Amino acid sequence: MSTETAARPVEPPQPSPPRKWTPWIIGLVAVFVVGGVLTGVLLTRGSGDQVSSQQLAELQQACSQWKTSSSTGATPSDWCSNMIGWMSDRMDDHPGMWASPESMQATCQEWSAANPGGVSEGKRIVWCDDMVAWMQQHASQWGSWNSWMMHGPMMG
Repeated sequence: MSTETAARPVEPPQPSPPRKWTPWIIGLVAVFVVGGVLTGVLLTRGSGDQVSSQQLAELQQACSQWKTSSSTGATPSDWCSNMIGWMSDRMDDHPGMWASPESMQATCQEWSAANPGGVSEGKRIVWCDDMVAWMQQHASQWGSWNSWMMHGPMMG
């Protein structure tokens, strides 16, 4: 026998086979991320809808109180409920309808123009102006226009 040892060729290291569980983990993480984002969006929207509904209820109450104390003449009996219903139908498209006295006044006038109910434009404008002025005057009991929506009921 010879004392020489046969030189073995050196083989480069082989890459490890791909892990079969890696795509599953990436997919699972993606599902959780998307699910978490959607859950957050839905929970936020639900709370916004609840707040808006509470604010509409405060507006309904304030409008009713204004009607009983108003000296601008008799408004139709369904004035407040019709206006609040109209606003409720448009909350998603016009979220700031009552964010300030000016936007509330513009919203009231927009509603009354779209729903004249046989009442002259002049009377409708006076009613909107008077209602918003009354709400603004009584909202100061809570510190600001925005506060009464969250802390109602608005009492005269």
